[in-house]
Amino acid sequence: MPLAAKSLVVAFMVATLLATPALAQSLEQMAGQMIVVGFSGDDATDKSVLALQKELAAGDLGGVMFLKTNVKNKASVIAMNAAFRDAAPDLPPFITLDQEGGLVERLTRDVGFKEVPNAATIAAEYTPEQSRAVYDGLAEGVKAWGFNVNFAPVVDLGINPNNQVIAKFGRAYGKSGSVVAAYAGAVIAAHHAAGLVTSLKHFPGHGFLNRRQPRRASSISPAPGRTPSSIPIVT
Repeated sequence: MPLAAKSLVVAFMVATLLATPALAQSLEQMAGQMIVVGFSGDDATDKSVLALQKELAAGDLGGVMFLKTNVKNKASVIAMNAAFRDAAPDLPPFITLDQEGGLVERLTRDVGFKEVPNAATIAAEYTPEQSRAVYDGLAEGVKAWGFNVNFAPVVDLGINPNNQVIAKFGRAYGKSGSVVAAYAGAVIAAHHAAGLVTSLKHFPGHGFLNRRQPRRASSISPAPGRTPSSIPIVT
């Protein structure tokens, strides 16, 4: 290969390496990238927030999760999220929250966020196509506050009216897998259009539970008229 051609190849390789974001280098970093943690504090100057920035910079964590206790006001949230991003520019952290709508939300009208109704209300008042505009607004709002992941939508089926986690709070779009999938698709499309990541939740059968049992196994009984093999699963 002529010297000039070799020089061009080397220059291209160097430019490519410099332009490629760094990846997790050690086993510890690779494991850390799978971990998203909650935290205490509601301001970028809080000790816990500063400590998280160091862990993100070291590649020991993959991201952070906000709860309502972390939300003091819009300015503070935006400042914290900017600090988290700046801590790991080559390994961008997942900056996450639960913002389904209804009662399950971290950003509320009290801090200036435009809330949206819960899933059951959306399904009662809008078609899946009409709901897209609602979720476009939600996604743009979440993005504007500096988040890049929303733990939504819920794709559990609202079959058991006694369910204390899904049905009680109107978190299901309906009893049919096809109906739930249509509304969930609108949520996902809206978030992806805004450049955000979504997370379908929770798990097959969660909408059947009669009580909330987060720490131990619970049997899942089918609704009247359904055999276990006929229970729909939404993924």
